[in-house]
Amino acid sequence: MQDYVNDLYAPLAHISELRDARRPRWMQSWVSLHDTRRLSAYNVLGSYRSNTRRFHLPQSMWLAPKGGQAPAEQMREYGDAALFVDTARSLLLGDEQTLRLPDDAPTEFLTWLEDWAVKERLTQKLLEGEEHSIGDGDGVYVLGWSRTKARPTLRVIDPGFYFPDLDAAGADVEEFPTTVHVAWEWKDDAADRVWIRRQTWTLGPLEVPVATSYGETRQTTCWYRSVDYDASELDGRDVYAFDLTKAEHRRIVSTDGNEDGWIDLEVDFIPVVHVPNDPSTQRTFGRALLLRISMLLDDLSGNDTDLVAAAQNANPALATTGVDAGGIQTAGMQLAMPTGGSAAFLDTSKNLDALVKFSTELMNRLSINSRLSLSLIGKVQPDEVPSGYALELGFHPARQLLREMRTVRDEKYPLILKFAMRLAQTYGALPAGATPAARIELGASLPADKPAAIETVKDLLPVHGISTPTAVKILVDAGLPIEDATAEVNAIKAEWFDAMVKLVDATGDTAAARKVLGLSEAAPLPTTLVVPEATS
Repeated sequence: MQDYVNDLYAPLAHISELRDARRPRWMQSWVSLHDTRRLSAYNVLGSYRSNTRRFHLPQSMWLAPKGGQAPAEQMREYGDAALFVDTARSLLLGDEQTLRLPDDAPTEFLTWLEDWAVKERLTQKLLEGEEHSIGDGDGVYVLGWSRTKARPTLRVIDPGFYFPDLDAAGADVEEFPTTVHVAWEWKDDAADRVWIRRQTWTLGPLEVPVATSYGETRQTTCWYRSVDYDASELDGRDVYAFDLTKAEHRRIVSTDGNEDGWIDLEVDFIPVVHVPNDPSTQRTFGRALLLRISMLLDDLSGNDTDLVAAAQNANPALATTGVDAGGIQTAGMQLAMPTGGSAAFLDTSKNLDALVKFSTELMNRLSINSRLSLSLIGKVQPDEVPSGYALELGFHPARQLLREMRTVRDEKYPLILKFAMRLAQTYGALPAGATPAARIELGASLPADKPAAIETVKDLLPVHGISTPTAVKILVDAGLPIEDATAEVNAIKAEWFDAMVKLVDATGDTAAARKVLGLSEAAPLPTTLVVPEATS
């Protein structure tokens, strides 16, 4: 057998860069060897989404025959990978994203949070971050305090810049690392020099525990430092070293702190949120949507390339025997055939039909393996759906995918809000006290059969087959414009009560009103009043 690395990125083993654990020639020397495969996978997965997968083909496919084009140059890529990622992202985030806090949370927290989400463009950044989470397998969000804006800032970081130190002292892989680096290269054109900028957050113990503004006692503090290192002066150290170069060859970027540039953030958490695409408690990093369908995407691209070539040769060709047909230049021309000569058109369109059918089969397989139905990616027209029930069955795999992705986000998204509020409390933008548990409620995303939902509610609600809250949930999931399900239930109950009061006033029939409200029949009043005898 051929040697290969059977790990999270093994589905990309048909690509030379992921066939083994060696460092690609383009990989920076300061990247640790155990991060090499992860960053290589990000690079390849990004090329699928940007229609540049052909640049990762073997060098032999870039050798052009004399007077012709190299096979790699003829490769067609039509955006199918990006379509699947965008569809999954829309499925995950839903039609809307709503901030929710507990009913007993102080009003000022919700007001501040909604204002902060608008100013920091939270929805847009979730869209950006999820392109990485779904497309690469990992998304990274970094929060920090801005003195000029007087609020926490939120940044989306390319996961290729993210280096959690899983071997640092005190790190719990299943929970969170105690040291996190974000590093990338940049060029100073004026000085013609390449720098490596590394930002580091690390948790360190406090000699004496201190009270926090968010109602807890902290025994650790988060130290932050940003440093530029001269890339030409690396001496074999990797990104996890305390310093990448000698101390005199670094440039402190932090604006305050001690001489080494370390700043005490005065919080007991690292304000970096890693969002894997799927549950990844054992392997730390997530699995991208495209991983297990990458070879199918390659086959689809190859078939599209063949389809273009076949389309160019689909025009019928005239074949003759016994005579030279070179003089025929336009359709409809007559050709005098000598005795024994013949002519006929060669129909090559059947080859084109076969390639189209194969493309359809590949797209069907992609839909099945990605769990995104053809109707979700726009391959099925609305009038082609036989029934709402059939539509629901077709969405079952997508519902499973949605449930898995949202399970991760239900844990990670609240951390973004929690860290933002705690930074605001620490620096005085929010009052001290316990931080309320905020969350981002993601809206409905799958199309639903509205008439069927309305019919279900109409049939079951009057006979008390379902409760009013359940009925409202069915209607919300079906896409009816109900902004607040709880308020809607209360409004319905109030309207029903008012209607029953009017019914009793008009008819005097309390039994009818009790039946509509779902109450049991009232016990009949005794017809004879029995007075107990007095005792002496």
